[in-house]
Amino acid sequence: MALIDFDPAEFREKYNRLPFKIRHNLVDHPWMQLDKLKALALRMPRANVLHRNAKVPVNTEFDNAHVNHANGLSLEQTLDKLEECSGYVVLNLPEEDPEFKPFADQVLEEIRAQTDAVDPGLYWHATYVFISAQGSVTPYHMDREMNFLMQMKGKKEVLLWDPLVMSEQERERLMTDFSAMRPQFREELRARAQRYEIGPGDGVHHPFIAPHLVTNGPSLSISWAFTFRTRGSDRKGHILKMNHYLRRLGLKPSPEGASPVKDAVKDRGYIALQPLVARARKVKTALGR
Repeated sequence: MALIDFDPAEFREKYNRLPFKIRHNLVDHPWMQLDKLKALALRMPRANVLHRNAKVPVNTEFDNAHVNHANGLSLEQTLDKLEECSGYVVLNLPEEDPEFKPFADQVLEEIRAQTDAVDPGLYWHATYVFISAQGSVTPYHMDREMNFLMQMKGKKEVLLWDPLVMSEQERERLMTDFSAMRPQFREELRARAQRYEIGPGDGVHHPFIAPHLVTNGPSLSISWAFTFRTRGSDRKGHILKMNHYLRRLGLKPSPEGASPVKDAVKDRGYIALQPLVARARKVKTALGR
């Protein structure tokens, strides 16, 4: 039995253009059970397991939410009393665990079997397991990849936006400057969201850099986000990065997607520049700057 029940026709039609729901058969898998995930969290490198208060403002800074909304408890205490302490735990890169990896690889191959037909070259992935109390909030943010969010326990409301709710400059900076704050939520965006209710066995596809905001229902939730990159998503990223650099030179580049010819030049130009950039970094490091 397949782990994910993709509809090939819907996948071809909507993948990386529009969000769409999927069904999966992971709910009863041993690796998706709470006790096993707690044990996994406790043996993973502590830097890869973050925890905080579950209920945070929707516009809180995503990358520092675990710092700005710390719950004052240890990871062990948070896992022991997830619902009582209103805890939120995220396991970053559980696929690096040797025991978990074969399971993650199975899911990867099922996703790759679909993407290769429409967007070949899936070469990188990273996954995140979320264990969170009732009413928890994953604040508004956007990944720099594509994503399948799959629900195992409890329910979530997923609000998803077209990336075009961000300005050209915001999209370019998102892909170029990882130290910069991601574009922030504005209340007027809420009416423009596509809303998905997902429960156990459901999932939803997030297109490349699509902003999203996720809220738990009234019970404990377990979900797994599977993010990935392809040559096609890298091409979009290269164009956005080149536009960012051109804009800093005082130019006004055409938006990504506006001109296939210009986009091709920017993509190839970005790739050609990378050896020079790497060399410049080595020189800078050698000079101690």
